[in-house]
Amino acid sequence: EWAGRWPWSSRAHSQMALAWFEAGNETKALEELKLGNDLLIIKTRAAEASLKKAEDKVTQPGKVRQEIASWEKILETRPNYRDVYLRLAILNYQVGEIKQAQSDWEKANYLDPNNEEVIKVGKIISSQASQP
Repeated sequence: EWAGRWPWSSRAHSQMALAWFEAGNETKALEELKLGNDLLIIKTRAAEASLKKAEDKVTQPGKVRQEIASWEKILETRPNYRDVYLRLAILNYQVGEIKQAQSDWEKANYLDPNNEEVIKVGKIISSQASQP
């Protein structure tokens, strides 16, 4: 709504970025965020804070995916490392890749089924995996 009324407002575009992100459209959210940053000519604390908040939220999935890629590289040299599978399960869960999170958790559980952290993460993931 704001971006329609004030298309030159960086704050309006930061709010649009959050709206697109909440709607599940990461690409549009990143586009709005770029527009907001491009329009930030007069740097007020409110405008900068609004853009920072939107940027933190919108770019988070990309950062998580980069971390996933890093952990997957570690698996190439340490394929039986429980903590890597557990971390991958958590990260995939964060980006909504529930099936992959379940798979990674199952591997961690196979390697160390009595570990308290493995059990705790398994409960969280299985509660989400059982939902339609």
